[in-house]
Amino acid sequence: MATPLVSPIFYAWHPDTGFPLAAGQVFTYISGTTTPKSSYMDVGAVVENANPVVLNDAGYAPIFLEGSYRIVIRDADGVQLYAFDDVSDLTPKVESEWVLPTNATYLSPTSFRVSGDMTATFTAGRALRLVDVGAFVAYVESSSYSGGATTVSFYGSGTITAALSIVSVGLISVAPLSTLSTGIAICGGRSTAIRGSALYAVNGAIGGTPDYLDGIDGLTGGPTVNGQPTPLQTGDLGVVADPDGDSVTVFVMDAEDGGSADGEDVIAPSLNGGLKRWKRKESYFNEARVMDNVYPVGRIISTYTSTNPSASRDSGGMGYPGTWELWGVGRTPICVDSADELLSTAGNTGGSKDAVLVEHTHTATSEVTDPGHSHTYTRTPRAQNCNNENDATGTGSEYSSDTGKAFTGITVATANAAVGVSGTNANLQPYICEYRWRRTA
Repeated sequence: MATPLVSPIFYAWHPDTGFPLAAGQVFTYISGTTTPKSSYMDVGAVVENANPVVLNDAGYAPIFLEGSYRIVIRDADGVQLYAFDDVSDLTPKVESEWVLPTNATYLSPTSFRVSGDMTATFTAGRALRLVDVGAFVAYVESSSYSGGATTVSFYGSGTITAALSIVSVGLISVAPLSTLSTGIAICGGRSTAIRGSALYAVNGAIGGTPDYLDGIDGLTGGPTVNGQPTPLQTGDLGVVADPDGDSVTVFVMDAEDGGSADGEDVIAPSLNGGLKRWKRKESYFNEARVMDNVYPVGRIISTYTSTNPSASRDSGGMGYPGTWELWGVGRTPICVDSADELLSTAGNTGGSKDAVLVEHTHTATSEVTDPGHSHTYTRTPRAQNCNNENDATGTGSEYSSDTGKAFTGITVATANAAVGVSGTNANLQPYICEYRWRRTA
């Protein structure tokens, strides 16, 4: 009976990208030679595989072996990636999701000790199966090595007693991400070391120092699978949280981008970056905190609706934080002028919307009536012997005479007649109305 190369089917992935080795080629030879040797599609060794076996788009194929083989794996372009010799009648190496069963000694209800330096195995967040009076699952909180033994603290729904005997760890570990100040890596995958997308959470900045997103090693920063670190691969997610909690930015790894990194929207790993690039996808903001910073107490806004800005959006408001009230009702704002006493303080009011006539005085006499007047003239009589009225010769005595008194009929009054229109509401500049709100708390 033939034995599967890896149960139940053979998987392969690219060592640099972590991608399934789509269209990869698996060559099988007689051990120690370059002579082809057939593998099989079934456990009964009835149907032979082509040689090489071409993997599908997911990077796998059924491969059963019979006897000893030399195996060479190449990518779709024929580039050799792996070579193994003396591979024979292999039995599955992974039979359980729990591996590395280890004798452990009770220290406290939430801690135990194992021999040797096993800090690389008991990494923070890795799942544990603890066999005590019964068996239960927990997670590594921390581990430290001293005096020839590793002390492990854990958390979970159970505690241990002095009856603790065996501790096993989960098949897929959480990468320690030692280059990050804080971070996690979560992945899904198969026992054959093919992993799904990993999630990296960073409480800090996006890039610029080893403590941030660019500090994840491009070749070894991925989750550890079967004891081996994996590279960053396309589809991995980087979540960068603002230390103040105001925003979260999501990046997606493109392992074949190779474009220019700007340190903001495109981030290259500082170690073994190669073609790998973190690319910004979305930013999510803590709206309440952002709005509180944008609209602090005292901020004034203008709107065209009478709904209070603090009302919910569903009710027609804007959902702004705090307490708001109408401000400056019926008044036009003006900038503070510290040099003018009337305008020197915010909140001062003044002015009038009615027209104001500046105080002044008119002077007039009492009523006067024209008293009338006359004119005096001189006249010389004609001589008696004048021939006609135009004859200016002759003699006589001159005398004066007054005309009769005449009147103009003009009277000057002391009262002035009213002219013009009312000044009420006549002192307004051209205007348009709006609602003006001020945050008071």
